[in-house]
Amino acid sequence: MASAAIRLRVVDATPDAPLDGLGPGEKVNAKGWVVVSGYVMRDDGPATLPVPTGLRAVAKDVSDDGLVVGQTVNAADTVVPRTWKC
Repeated sequence: MASAAIRLRVVDATPDAPLDGLGPGEKVNAKGWVVVSGYVMRDDGPATLPVPTGLRAVAKDVSDDGLVVGQTVNAADTVVPRTWKC
């Protein structure tokens, strides 16, 4: 039977990164970026997903080339599909 090697990356968390209580990662791309609780976490910290004032970005998936698929949500919980290139 062949053995498998698993490589884990350790990412330093910055004090302003929203890491406490985010839960397990939901998606991971080939670069090691992790989607967790609507955030994209990279080696250098959380990715910035720009949105207009009054909207909240929610990441759902990330491709190997850095395309983030997700949605924006406003105060009335209106959801609009959105993509970002990181």
